[in-house]
Amino acid sequence: MTSASIKRACIEICALLLMLGAADEAARADSFTFPQIDETTMTRELSQSSVRIFRTSDASAQDGSGFVVDSEAGLIVSAAHVVRGARDAVWVSFANSSDLYKAIVLLPKAAATGTDDQPDIAVLKLEHPESASGAFEVQFDTIDVEHEHRVTGFGRDSPSPLEATGKPGRQSDCNFVIRSPTLHGDSGSAVLTDEGLVDGIAVEGRESGGTSSMAETVVLPMSCVRDVILPFIPDQDTEKILDIFRSGDARALRNAFQPPVVPPRGVNNLRLAKALIWGIAERRKNGQFPVLADPQRMLAVMPIIVERRLGYTLLRDFTLASSTSKFAAGDAFQILGDTLRVAGSKQDAAQAYTEARNLYWSYAASLVPNSWSAIDGKVDGSLDVAKAYKAAADSMTKRGNLTKNEDDYRQAATLAAAAIFHAPDGPLKASSWATLGSASQAAGDVSVAAPAYDAAIKEGVSTLWAKNGLKDSRDQLGTKPALDLDAGFLANRANEATSIAKAFGRNPS
Repeated sequence: MTSASIKRACIEICALLLMLGAADEAARADSFTFPQIDETTMTRELSQSSVRIFRTSDASAQDGSGFVVDSEAGLIVSAAHVVRGARDAVWVSFANSSDLYKAIVLLPKAAATGTDDQPDIAVLKLEHPESASGAFEVQFDTIDVEHEHRVTGFGRDSPSPLEATGKPGRQSDCNFVIRSPTLHGDSGSAVLTDEGLVDGIAVEGRESGGTSSMAETVVLPMSCVRDVILPFIPDQDTEKILDIFRSGDARALRNAFQPPVVPPRGVNNLRLAKALIWGIAERRKNGQFPVLADPQRMLAVMPIIVERRLGYTLLRDFTLASSTSKFAAGDAFQILGDTLRVAGSKQDAAQAYTEARNLYWSYAASLVPNSWSAIDGKVDGSLDVAKAYKAAADSMTKRGNLTKNEDDYRQAATLAAAAIFHAPDGPLKASSWATLGSASQAAGDVSVAAPAYDAAIKEGVSTLWAKNGLKDSRDQLGTKPALDLDAGFLANRANEATSIAKAFGRNPS
């Protein structure tokens, strides 16, 4: 994400916080984003946090690379196949140093190359943690394929990292490839973003012409091994972190979680993620984790998760655990989608909008009797049903704006029609007509868009975009007849939406 997009995201988050009534102090919190680092800082971090790995204490052969992720605990991450053949320990040295330090192999228990069930990752612990003077920060966002990354391995026998750069290509969720010359011995090294964050591990090189040079490097995303690493992360900071989330004002949040320009960074992402995951588990188990029951606090914490790059999965779990109802959870996911969209994370934003739609649909299903049909008319609580369908329509319209998929827009139109059917006369019905118009127009259904816009304006919508939409859709319609959006049309759409809502009510995943 660029600094400009981050700034826009922060502005939008703050605006949403204010709109939803969060405390002024929380709304004024500064950005929690990691800044891009210069070459001098990158060189220093590489020397302090990258390690060479040897399976024997005589350091006769350099077997691979690794990197420190928690200096206080002395934890190092590498690839499992790098430590294959070592029994209980290996030896490591830092850049441009001949000093060797013993490191206990915590994972894998029996060193072996990763399989489908066991990713190619090793976790080591320095026998004397004070040997580590620095650590890389990790992130759990999806690897960004639009920007250059650095592979930071030592090659076969170099005393200092031999960096290579390239843009990752996505093969699957947990398999990325950087097509750039790298070397034997780079396995286990950190793959770094411009901010110096580790978002992947180099786990395999593919040879070029039978030489020691590699044509490409296979990268295992950190997002795919988060739950493998976290059990080894100390939890002594968990209560302190959660207490700040629970009761800290904007200054406390900023001081605790805003990354400084240079290390040390305070609470690292691994300890932060572990604390939040523990809090989510406690909430699910007994419902007694206050920060997850307070909407204002939830909205103050969400930007920290987004900007500290803790990953979509944690955002989703935190949002679901924090919400007091499926409708509230849907609202939170709409906010999440808006935030991710502005920040440039289009794929995650589209997923957030889908989650919001599912939750709104599930909420609607809880209000509509199983035997209901539009023939029977509206149900008790129709206003709430209409609100859920309108919110779901908005989510799918936003998703369509990202995907440009006509099916997304058509689904939004169906949901908007269902909202119109259930809504009483007034602003909700008027805005639902406008949404039906815009979604239908985007889907190319101008025979629906023109009369829908017309109905919206007659109901009181006066926005310029609706008036322009009416003009454009009429121009496209030309001499073709518009559909009659009568009670039968709306009832058919309401039945269609409710049938799907009931399916989501049974299984909202």
